[in-house]
Amino acid sequence: METSQSGPLVRAIKRLTLAVWALVFLVGISVAFYFSAYLPFFSSSVPVASSELRGSGPPPEVAQEFQQLHGLPPEEMVKISSVITISMHEVDGSRGKCVLREVLKHSPGVRFYYKVGDEFRHCSFDPKEERSYGEGQVTFFVGNPAEMRYATTFFGERISG
Repeated sequence: METSQSGPLVRAIKRLTLAVWALVFLVGISVAFYFSAYLPFFSSSVPVASSELRGSGPPPEVAQEFQQLHGLPPEEMVKISSVITISMHEVDGSRGKCVLREVLKHSPGVRFYYKVGDEFRHCSFDPKEERSYGEGQVTFFVGNPAEMRYATTFFGERISG
């Protein structure tokens, strides 16, 4: 009687063991694919420039100005920028937003996709009573179409550093 009952039990245990090993194998392959993305040997060895992904990129001289805009004196920032705007911080319910109030500079022929009254999402904020976000921001855009490259907050008549 013991042998007749152990036969089906042994077969069931062998099937379950085989199923578990198959599952372990599949999980191992899945983990291997995941980690292969982090190994330089398996990833692409040819870097792809971001300008190739977007089509034609900005000219090299403009790209150089983008990198150095932060460290430039204000006079140079104004000279290089294609668009300069002033936006004001407003609280709308439980969220803070930045609304374009004035365009100080807009170089001829430069595409700029905002107009006075539009919200700038790059300077939205989470209003808290104990924090000060300033009254607004001065934003510098470079290139054509104009892309935001530098923004600084102002408090009253003072611009933050």
